[in-house]
Amino acid sequence: MKYILHSVFLILCVALQATLFNFLEIAGVKPSLFLAYVICVAFFANERETAFIGFVFGLAFDFLIGQKIGTNAVLYLIVGYFLALGRAYFLSGFNFIVVAVVVFLASVITETIYLFVSLVWRNGIGFWFAFVHIIMIKGLYNAIIAVIDYFILKKFASAFADADR
Repeated sequence: MKYILHSVFLILCVALQATLFNFLEIAGVKPSLFLAYVICVAFFANERETAFIGFVFGLAFDFLIGQKIGTNAVLYLIVGYFLALGRAYFLSGFNFIVVAVVVFLASVITETIYLFVSLVWRNGIGFWFAFVHIIMIKGLYNAIIAVIDYFILKKFASAFADADR
């Protein structure tokens, strides 16, 4: 059942990211529904499942944007795994505010790593400009989107519950 739900959310993310969110830019920056979803899944699923979902959603995002195929897949896998691992130790009692803060911080870290990878490939954009004008805005945008994801996923929490926890 949970994989059917993940598949539905993947289709929704692709559809919304490719259509609606092209019109919802803030200062030329669009949120990443894919990253926000992966981070929210980390609050409800175990490390393996979140890493797998991170890889699949990251790969779908890579194909959607058509650049550096595999980069987001690996980043989302790593972020999902470590957030799900950390949830067990640090985030036992969480609410939507904690989710928004964690998504903001994880988005900033993930996008900063992605920027470093892009700089290695000579993307031609300055680090500080990108950090202030793209990464921070994207982090805030993802945090807002994640609160919506959180409430939706909370409705399906029993489907995502770990059998061993």
